[in-house]
Amino acid sequence: DEVLRYAIDLALEYEAKLFVCHCVRSSPPADESRLERIKRLIAERISDYISQFRATALDWESVVAIGEPADVIAREADEREIDLIVMRTCHRPCAAPLGSTAETVSRTTLCPVALFW
Repeated sequence: DEVLRYAIDLALEYEAKLFVCHCVRSSPPADESRLERIKRLIAERISDYISQFRATALDWESVVAIGEPADVIAREADEREIDLIVMRTCHRPCAAPLGSTAETVSRTTLCPVALFW
């Protein structure tokens, strides 16, 4: 929630479009109803924030894609010519310093990545 609020605030401050990307791994296979449920949950979260902070000027779009998160995020960012990726990292002390998804995204996208723990 904190990262989403920060991304919304950035989008509002810079009058930018916000893309909220959620990745669903391809195993087990995701059906359409699951993808729609995820989109609905994202819309509810953003709507709650908009109504709470009267941020009606927010231009946003939900992106729910199937695949490995790092690959999906990098592909979507490049295809949509995203200026900044804002994401949470699930840092595990014994794993990669940033978390494997965050590290891969930061190395493979053409735009800057703002990471939150």
